[in-house]
Order: sequence, then structure tokens, then C-alpha cells
Amino acid sequence: MRSSLCMCRHAESGTESEASVEFYYDLISPNAYLAWHALRDIARLHKRELILKPVLFAALLRAHDQVGPAEVAPKMQWMVRNCLRKANELGIALTPPHSHPFNPLLTLRLMLACPATDRARLTDILFRAVWAESRNVTDPDSMSDLLTANDFDADRMLKLADSDAIKGLLRTETESAVSRSVFGVPTIIVDGELFFGFDDLPWLERYLRGEDPIGKKEFAAWLTVQPSAWRFRR
Repeated sequence: MRSSLCMCRHAESGTESEASVEFYYDLISPNAYLAWHALRDIARLHKRELILKPVLFAALLRAHDQVGPAEVAPKMQWMVRNCLRKANELGIALTPPHSHPFNPLLTLRLMLACPATDRARLTDILFRAVWAESRNVTDPDSMSDLLTANDFDADRMLKLADSDAIKGLLRTETESAVSRSVFGVPTIIVDGELFFGFDDLPWLERYLRGEDPIGKKEFAAWLTVQPSAWRFRR
């Protein structure tokens, strides 16, 4: 596992500084897990602050009238192979999760309940628990044991994670993500530019190097295209 040498923090909803890399993620996504390993070094290399944005993937899907990869069996089977190949190439442990899809609300709320100085560390621990250790992260007792083993105040954090304030903060963070055109995880936003998925990281790096091959003019022309056929919604 690569070490995290960049400054990482969580920020409440709102537009962030142009000196930052915003990481929108949900632990339910194996591609978010893979991106997490690479993104910290990318942010450090380009002297960007990495801002952590846990959001509820299911709510993003609902807002954009989508279904998740795990809800489309052939897509899920392809995604597993794709992620296993990438993990093997990167030397990252990737094992079958305890269950999938699973309810990630407890983990998301714990990350928001965590002290800001420890959020990156907890994110790392929870990603590993899901995708390298096959832990049941939906079970409060299991999470209590994991938190305690890693020197967190488990009782305090679990109580805070169940509070209306943290539940409301997760809703606000997710709604803010939707308002910024985030449609899935992992999503990275830099200077207002959106990069989606682990496989978009090379383009993120080119952008940060000032080597993006497209400009605003080329992109704007595509925004004027109108549909001539519509698919019926199910």
C-alpha cells in the first residue's frame, strides 16, 4: 500500500479552493477503493490538498435515474474482472466483500463523525476492511471492534454516527454532490472539472500537468446537441 504524503481533510459542502482535489466516494465501490490508493500520491505530486467527500452512491443513482453496476448482472461480472485485473497490476489486495451490494450508511456516517485529522486514516481502514478483509461493515459490533483496534473512541463515534446531525450532514453532502453534477463514484473534481472512475485518473493527471487536449470551446460545441430519439423509462 502506498503511503499518504498529501494533506487530506474532509470539508462540508460547498465549492472548494482551486488548490484542491475533491474526492467523492462511497466504500461500496471497488473502483473508489482502487482510486483511493492512487489519488493521494497524485494530489501530493501536484501540491494539491485532497479533500474527502463521502457521499451515498445509492442517492446519486436515484437522483439521476440510474441503477448501479451490481444491479445489472453481466455488468457486475465484467466489473469484477476489470477491477481484479487493475488490482493485480497495481499490487493492491482485492478480495470478495462480505456482501455486495451492502448498506454503506454506517461507514459513511462514521467517516463524517470522525475527527477531521483522522478521516484519511479511517477512510483507509474502512476501505481495507471492505475490499481486503471481507469484514461485515454493516454490523455496529463489528465496527466497534474495528474502531477500538485502531485506537478510535468507538462508543463516542458510533453514538455520533447515529445522531441527527451526522445523518443530516451526509444528506447535505450528497445533495451538494448532485448539484455539482456528480453522478457516480469515484468522482474527482479539480478546478470545476469532473473526472469519473478509476480509469479517468490518467486524464486527471494530464489535466493537472496542463496537458488536457480539449479546451472549453471544443466541449461547449457538444452541449448544443439535441436528442432526436428518446428511450422509454422503465
